[in-house]
Amino acid sequence: MANAVGPSPHTFHIPVMGTGFMIDAPLRVAKYGISSVLSLVDDVLIEQMRRYHCQQNGEPYEEISNGEDDARARRIMAYLNLLDLLVGRQVERLQASPFEAGSEITRYYELLPESPLRDEYAAMLATGDAGQRRRLQDRCGGSPCPAAST
Repeated sequence: MANAVGPSPHTFHIPVMGTGFMIDAPLRVAKYGISSVLSLVDDVLIEQMRRYHCQQNGEPYEEISNGEDDARARRIMAYLNLLDLLVGRQVERLQASPFEAGSEITRYYELLPESPLRDEYAAMLATGDAGQRRRLQDRCGGSPCPAAST
């Protein structure tokens, strides 16, 4: 998840494990603030994945064929732009989800390592005062709890 308030609280990243295994890793983990990398070696696979994810997400797709000028660079740029768009949407959905069992925002906080950010979430869960809980949810819901990162 793009974290506007500072570095990710996670202390690990997912390395390149092979082109086919990791080509869409950001779509799986970025919304949780987990860093990953992908291999840009195979632009044909990248183009196939761009077509697939455009179709899955209702995005327009126009093929960039091998014979076009700068096809490799254009394919990679188009795929990275698509990833940026889709991850951004995932983050927006996560931030808009309610704090309830099984929701995306709840999963985000439950995946955090022990940290002030996780402590803020635990304090929100532990409070019995409905007004205080709502205030803490508001602080934590739109983005990672800003108070916890200062």
